[in-house]
Amino acid sequence: MKTKTILAVLSIIAFGSNNSAFSQETTNTKDKDIFSPYWFMQGQVGGAYTVGEATFSKLISPTAALSFGRQFTPIWGARLQVNGWEAKGAWISPYEKYKFNYIGVNADVLINLMNLFSSYKAKRVFDLYLLGGVGFNHGFNNGANDLPNASDFTYNWEKFNRITGRFGMQGDFRLSSRWSLNLEVNANILSDRFNSKDGGNNDWYCNALAGVTYKFGKKAAAPVVVAPTVIEENNQKTNEQRVEQKVPETINEPQANTEKQNTQPQKEEQAAYSSEIFYSINQLVVPTGEKQKIDQLLEWAKNHPDARIIVTGYADAGTGTAQINLRTSRNRAQNLTQLLIRSGIDKDRIITEAKGDTVQPFKENDMNRVVIICTDKEK
Repeated sequence: MKTKTILAVLSIIAFGSNNSAFSQETTNTKDKDIFSPYWFMQGQVGGAYTVGEATFSKLISPTAALSFGRQFTPIWGARLQVNGWEAKGAWISPYEKYKFNYIGVNADVLINLMNLFSSYKAKRVFDLYLLGGVGFNHGFNNGANDLPNASDFTYNWEKFNRITGRFGMQGDFRLSSRWSLNLEVNANILSDRFNSKDGGNNDWYCNALAGVTYKFGKKAAAPVVVAPTVIEENNQKTNEQRVEQKVPETINEPQANTEKQNTQPQKEEQAAYSSEIFYSINQLVVPTGEKQKIDQLLEWAKNHPDARIIVTGYADAGTGTAQINLRTSRNRAQNLTQLLIRSGIDKDRIITEAKGDTVQPFKENDMNRVVIICTDKEK
């Protein structure tokens, strides 16, 4: 029962949704590195400690691991790992040591903590990962069977097959765009049979590993050039609608009115305004670092009282589901709209829209956590 409970908790931690991520303000919107998903392979060797009654040094044994995985987003990755080698146990009275072999297959989720709490940087020297997952262990060559007191072991086995749970940390030190060194520690939990003894609780073994990581197809990042195509499309659409509404009013006017109109001073055409408010993951309110843009918008709106303001929310496609992203983009847009209304802008001047992740205005995934504000020339 204890094993099932712990495995359930590990699964929740490992496969938790994006909603558990913390918010982090990001104000720099230019010259950001572009993230591209990539495959990777890891080879590691180190030492394993099987928790038991003997002293720590007596239960250290060699271990190795080979992993193949993919980094899907700057934050989220996954790997499939084959690991194992040797484990040790001891019987205290009379004191007897024994060895046994095992091999395990694990599926782990990787969370890049540096990118979770900061923006993605392609040439960051050090990355720190939180990892967790589940797996399957097979034990064989059990030396406990060869001891004189083998009959005293409650759970002596010839073959051992059990589900395992895992959590740990990995540090990654960048050498180049493709190669890096890694250091990892992880803890693995199994049922109370791994070391053949009845301890009344789950068995554990812990690994300390060092190795190398090779990233397939990972290229040096180039800076993002912001191309506000969505703003242009929105402005064009609203301007076309305005022109269509005005055409019927002028098409049947008498010729005499034309001369009269020409003698009247023409109203100065209002300049269009556009701005982007950028958010961090799961952030719904305007970040402190972006409020200067809101002040600029309010000043512009004060000087152009006839302008219509269009507020459109977006969410990045790299995280979350379509339903969650639509709700996130809607909340961002609505919260910003309410801020404008509280700041004195007439609600009838504002059009609020939400695109979710169906439209991605920017090339870099994280920059699509944005609300884009554009204006029409008149209500």
